[in-house]
Amino acid sequence: MLLSIHRRCLLRLALVPLTLLLSNATMAQSMPSVIGTRVVMTTWSDPLEALGTLRADESVTLSA
Repeated sequence: MLLSIHRRCLLRLALVPLTLLLSNATMAQSMPSVIGTRVVMTTWSDPLEALGTLRADESVTLSA
């Protein structure tokens, strides 16, 4: 009986580091990735050529 109690305690102590390792692995996998880049000033134009009547359904205002 005493031997089986010791075995249970040893098994529990052996499982603690394993559960910590597994929880750290799942936390590392769930982290979102971040992409960074340097900002470069360039001129930007969006030409639009159309024939006929043009009317916008939606608009966007950009400001700096």
